[in-house]
Amino acid sequence: MRIEHLESFVVIADTGSFTQAAERLFLTQPVVTRHLAALESELGTKLLARTTRTVNLTEEGRLFLNAARGAVEAVRQGRDDLARAAQRKANLLSVGINYLYMDPVAPLWLKEFQDAETNRNGFIDIVEEQPEALLAALEDKGLDAAFVGLTDLTAIPPTLSYHVILVTDEKIVMARSHPLARRASLTVDDLRSQAFVYPHRGPSLLSSPARRDLEERKIPVEVKYTEFESSALRLVELEGAIIDVPLSCPISGDALVEIPYASPFRIHYCFVWHPERATARIQSLVSFVRGKSQALKAPALQRGPKDQNA
Repeated sequence: MRIEHLESFVVIADTGSFTQAAERLFLTQPVVTRHLAALESELGTKLLARTTRTVNLTEEGRLFLNAARGAVEAVRQGRDDLARAAQRKANLLSVGINYLYMDPVAPLWLKEFQDAETNRNGFIDIVEEQPEALLAALEDKGLDAAFVGLTDLTAIPPTLSYHVILVTDEKIVMARSHPLARRASLTVDDLRSQAFVYPHRGPSLLSSPARRDLEERKIPVEVKYTEFESSALRLVELEGAIIDVPLSCPISGDALVEIPYASPFRIHYCFVWHPERATARIQSLVSFVRGKSQALKAPALQRGPKDQNA
């Protein structure tokens, strides 16, 4: 049973006219007539009683009308749903965020970009992962763009373009009662025998100067994980654990102190995208991020050739 046959029957029943039905459906009257004839033949019954002046439903037509109308409406709804899904997909941006390095700017910027009048019909899907996974997804074109914190810019594949939003150091967060809490700054040697705690998972070696220093010096440390950030901070307060985060990452709590961490490595907080995937909307987001980073008075460190070709 073809939907166009059902649709012609429903519109004829609603208008009481083959001519008006044809006009509403943008068809010719003979086509509408053929649709009805094919439907009646398939059902084995007359649905309409037609005279030279009137078109009326038969008893069978009245019985069948609600079912036919429901089928037509269901197909229309399905078509609308598919159209909206296609529009959503066309306007979807998949943006990665580096865990523990998302707090300073990414969520606020993405919301501001999303709320802008020119972007209200678009959608942003946020993917939270470690920088290695985000860069791999960008290179494979599985992501449109990503915010990542990196201690080594050469980790960005040469096929990708990037813009450095800010360059920052790390800080070590600890309880005020911690033996190291009065230090002006800390080095990797100060972290020996310390217990680190992280919500969910810790930063990768690529994104944390402290973790990278510890690995290069082969200094073992204890690491604990909690389900929630509040639980991790509670362990810092009560059990003497510590946590390393970027200087720009806000940490609240009167019982906590933040000590700068000295390292030869720094965190380059970057916005990265694949130039071959740079649709108009991605380019719009790139321009938005550049503008926001200039407002932060961040150094405009860019990879020239790739930025020019993006």
